[in-house]
Amino acid sequence: MFVFSFPPPAALRSLFCSSVFQALSQLLESGTYIGVRNAVIFLSMVASRFPRRASHGERIIAVLDDLATSEKRPDLQALIKS
Repeated sequence: MFVFSFPPPAALRSLFCSSVFQALSQLLESGTYIGVRNAVIFLSMVASRFPRRASHGERIIAVLDDLATSEKRPDLQALIKS
């Protein structure tokens, strides 16, 4: 009989959060209109629960601060600042 072995839930949550953080970082740093827009909208929807790690939050805030000052498109500027 084969028994499945799964990692503990905390490990899965950590892996999931790290994967989402990496994807969001890539989208925000890509500079593409749709990528930045989707990442900011997603972050606004999950802000109360994500990110769970302080280092991830600090990195995302740093990227958003840079975008807020360098973004030329007014609709993205408003979205980032909101």
